[in-house]
Amino acid sequence: MNAWTLLNAITGNRRDELARFWINAPDDALEHLWCGPIGDATKNLIGQLTPNTQFSQAQLQLRGQLAQRLQQGLLQPGALKLLIASFLFIPPGKLRIENPEINFPAWLLPDYRALYEGAAPPAPAPAAAAAASGPQLEPFPTSLAGFASNRIQLNRLLGLSNLYYIDPEDQEILEEVRELRLKLAELILAADAQALEAAFSGELGDRYVALLRSGVQKEPLQPAEEALKQSWVAALPGWPQLDASQAGQLNAYVVAMSYVEPAQWQLSQPELQLPGWLLQHYNQLVGSAVSS
Repeated sequence: MNAWTLLNAITGNRRDELARFWINAPDDALEHLWCGPIGDATKNLIGQLTPNTQFSQAQLQLRGQLAQRLQQGLLQPGALKLLIASFLFIPPGKLRIENPEINFPAWLLPDYRALYEGAAPPAPAPAAAAAASGPQLEPFPTSLAGFASNRIQLNRLLGLSNLYYIDPEDQEILEEVRELRLKLAELILAADAQALEAAFSGELGDRYVALLRSGVQKEPLQPAEEALKQSWVAALPGWPQLDASQAGQLNAYVVAMSYVEPAQWQLSQPELQLPGWLLQHYNQLVGSAVSS
């Protein structure tokens, strides 16, 4: 897939890529994504549509497929992201949803009404809030277990990872990813073995993989990140090899994965050196990196 940014998605009218992103977006990250830059890009592209806009045959086909899937109702699992994707092919004023206050969540309802019912658009968020790429956050968790049970932070990790992946040139997103990665790394290094396994055996594991897949490891390290690197390097004297039976080595390896590209993670006997909750992700990520 050719690299693209939110800016050229707008100026280049690349609504197809944006629609595919929404179709494949995790359901529990939709609010975070809509309230951030990718939601703004989507609304911008919808606003460019007029009743005279000409769609390609492929776009008409996709719109028809989405409409067919939505016939089962807007409360079915996954329907909301399909509807957002279909917005990209429906000009403002050309869509009417019955009982939108029932069918739409509070974070989407004002924008739907502004786009399709002619209501006044919601007031823009202050710059400081917009830079957070989503809803206002509560205090950052003080433990890995606290992070792993915090839905807002889990969705923030996933949303920022996805945003960086599709638009690595966006400096605001990059800074947000850096900050979150650093804070999470500190929690990982401080966790005991039981807490580490419990956290990564749950939803945090999948969201952390999104961070590892984002490609942020290629970014040059900043001073605070260099200082963190010294911590995990000291804990892994044989990097990239490790002895998971030694206290702290597995924690350090998990942190290093978010700062070092997958091709450099290779272990001599991963099936013996890694626990099951990490081995599957290791095999997928390292295998893809080596074969590419």
